[in-house]
Amino acid sequence: THLPRDAARRLIGVIGPYFSGEPVHFLKKRRMFTGGDAVQQFYNQNNPSPMNAAPFQESEAKEIQKINRLLAGNGKQTVDEFHKKLGRILWDNCGMARSEKGLKVALQVIPQLREEFWLDVKVTGVNNDFNQNLEKAGRVADYFEFAELLVRDALHRKESCGGHFREEFQTPE
Repeated sequence: THLPRDAARRLIGVIGPYFSGEPVHFLKKRRMFTGGDAVQQFYNQNNPSPMNAAPFQESEAKEIQKINRLLAGNGKQTVDEFHKKLGRILWDNCGMARSEKGLKVALQVIPQLREEFWLDVKVTGVNNDFNQNLEKAGRVADYFEFAELLVRDALHRKESCGGHFREEFQTPE
């Protein structure tokens, strides 16, 4: 399938980071569009391989180090236990009703739980096989950072927003 150059350029912004060399399909307004070789050729001509770039190499090294650290730990608590604890902290302190006091408590407790996670998590299995426990451990490790950012954002917002409201900024309505 041949795409006009401007159409290929627009599509590259969406697929560039995920392009695997196979024909690319796009779903837009319930119609399927196929990019294929034209998109791949345009992308290869205009974007050198990012896998050799220093930022990619640094990111890959950090992820490998994180995976090795997760597998090396010999803790007693499962990934699910930490996931539930983090969820409870967020629900109790950064849920639908939020207060400055609760958000500050969450900002103190989340880093402590993150530290406990890295010291006491038990991840079974090996790196070279499909390992759902390792996959979940990596996601939960990332959730700690996301949870802290979420709480910081909620703390800096001094008004109710969407379905979430700050208890100290309620109006009579």
